[in-house]
Amino acid sequence: AVDARSDVAAKALRPYLGRPLLDTLLADDPAWLDDTELVQPAIFMVQVGLVALVEAMGIEPAAVLGQSTGEVAAAYAAGCLTLEEAARIVCIRSRILHRISGQGAMAVIDLAEQATERLLSSWDADLAIAGALGPQTTALTGPAAAVHRLLGEARRRGVGCRLIRIAYASHSRPIEPLLAELRSALGRVESQPAIRPLFLASCGAQLDGELLDGEYFAQSE
Repeated sequence: AVDARSDVAAKALRPYLGRPLLDTLLADDPAWLDDTELVQPAIFMVQVGLVALVEAMGIEPAAVLGQSTGEVAAAYAAGCLTLEEAARIVCIRSRILHRISGQGAMAVIDLAEQATERLLSSWDADLAIAGALGPQTTALTGPAAAVHRLLGEARRRGVGCRLIRIAYASHSRPIEPLLAELRSALGRVESQPAIRPLFLASCGAQLDGELLDGEYFAQSE
């Protein structure tokens, strides 16, 4: 079931990628890991496969939660988006974001969001919190040099941290010039009410699937 669903997801992604994603992932060349146009679709394909795995195990989720790129997969898992529509959204966003590849970095630091805010208040103004990933885990985004300096300081303080393998600063100011193009390219998003509760990190609350439009998926990146 997992392989079959992943294969269906790969086929839904192919018209936008112009290449078979599974072949790229299974090849010996790891260069695709640094290609923004491929990484997000690959993550989405894996997430779709995990949804199939949960279903095959007979598990009925009480709710679905998504963050960043995972919000699209979560909307699919909650029944708000068809697989084809979710694939379209993922590929449009990754194609446009590829243009700012190399402009910035992201990292994860083992601090609560409020503690991270205090740390940033005395640090580089260009750094920002990209999201609270857990009670003691926060994602950071900003210029690459500033992110590396902050990680060095965190390590000196004995705080766990690591870079995220991503070639741009998501959820940050460099995204803003792309928002109009993202909205236009996404156009009308075909969504429907959720079949199970859907919680998305961008709004921090349960969301009605019918409110998922192009504006939402442009802003959530």
